Amino acid sequence: MDRDPHVCVMGEDVGHYGGSYKVTKGLADKFGDLRVLDTPICENAFIGAAMTGLRPVIEVHPWDPDGCLLDSLQRQRFDESRENPVILFEHVLLYNLKETIPEEEYICNLEEAEMVRPREHITILTYSRMRYHVMQAAKTLVNKGYDPEVIDN
Repeated sequence: MDRDPHVCVMGEDVGHYGGSYKVTKGLADKFGDLRVLDTPICENAFIGAAMTGLRPVIEVHPWDPDGCLLDSLQRQRFDESRENPVILFEHVLLYNLKETIPEEEYICNLEEAEMVRPREHITILTYSRMRYHVMQAAKTLVNKGYDPEVIDN
């Protein structure tokens, strides 16, 4: 949000309350009420915001298995020159984990898997919350003399 003034956060209670899981805590204070917007869940409004040039980040919970948002995306005709929408599914049990992150700005490449532990005996492919379980399993394998590689996709 520091880099792009068109990015805004929209969703239920994402403003000063900080979201249901507190993942947007502090954003309203930092970026203001015009960029961190408490809204009802209204897929068409989110799509409309994107069509006007905004880059909305939407907190939707729990994920709607009927795919109302996906249906809205499919029905809209986007100009080929616009960036494609990105949908990121997060595991709710990861929200309370604390990690060390770099102080300087960094960008995650969404088109490549992350090589978490490069080694040679066995390759374990994982994603989301299972990464933490796999890393524990990798430690066990190392203690037994194996050298597992871990890739987070």
